[in-house]
Amino acid sequence: MSTTYLIGSFTAVSALACWYSAAKGIQIVYRPTKIGTLMLLVALTASMGASESLHGRALLVGLICGLVGDAFLLRKNSTAFLAGLSAFLMGHLCYVMAFAVSWLHPMSALLSALLISPFAVLSLMRVRSGASQQNGSMMSYATLGYGSILSVMAIAAGATGQPLTLIGGVLFVVSDTVLALDRFDAPRPYAGAVIIMTYQLAQVCIVMGTLT
Repeated sequence: MSTTYLIGSFTAVSALACWYSAAKGIQIVYRPTKIGTLMLLVALTASMGASESLHGRALLVGLICGLVGDAFLLRKNSTAFLAGLSAFLMGHLCYVMAFAVSWLHPMSALLSALLISPFAVLSLMRVRSGASQQNGSMMSYATLGYGSILSVMAIAAGATGQPLTLIGGVLFVVSDTVLALDRFDAPRPYAGAVIIMTYQLAQVCIVMGTLT
C-alpha cells in the first residue's frame, strides 16, 4: 500500500470518529480528531505532490490556515473566534490563489455566483444582526468581511470548472453558514455534526478537485 493510500485511510477513520463524536457530544474524542483529521489531510496533500507546484503550495498553506483556525475555534470566547475567523479568511485567499490557474470557465463561475449569492446575502443579514447584538459592531463587520471572502472563494472554485472543487466551495459555505447561524442567530439541531461533516468534506473535495 502506498504512503498516500495509507494516509488517506487514516484520514477517513479520523474523520468518521470526529463526525460520530460531534453527533454524540463526546468532546474527549471530538477535539483531538478535529485537529488530527486536518493534520492528516495536510500530510495527504503533501504526499500527492502539492509542494511541487505554485497552486499546490497555495493549497497547502490554505489547509494549514484552516488547521490554525480549527485550533482557535475549539475555544469558545470571542477573541479566539475572531482569531479563527482571520485564519480561515487567509486560508480562503490562499484557495483563491490555488484556483486561479484554472479560471477557464466563466459560465461555471456565473452559475456558482447565482447559486451562492442569494443564500449568502440572506444568511449574512441574519448573522450580522445577531453578531452586532451579541458582540458589538466589530464582530458584525468581521462576519460580513469573512462572509464576502468566503463567497468569493466559492465562486472562484466554480470558475475552475472542476465539479469536486465547486462542491468543496459550496460545502464550505454551507458549513460556515450553519456555524454562524447557530452561534449568532439561534441554536440549530445537530449543528455541530453538520458543521464538521460539511467542513471536512469541503476540504477533501477542494484538495482532490485541485490536485487530480
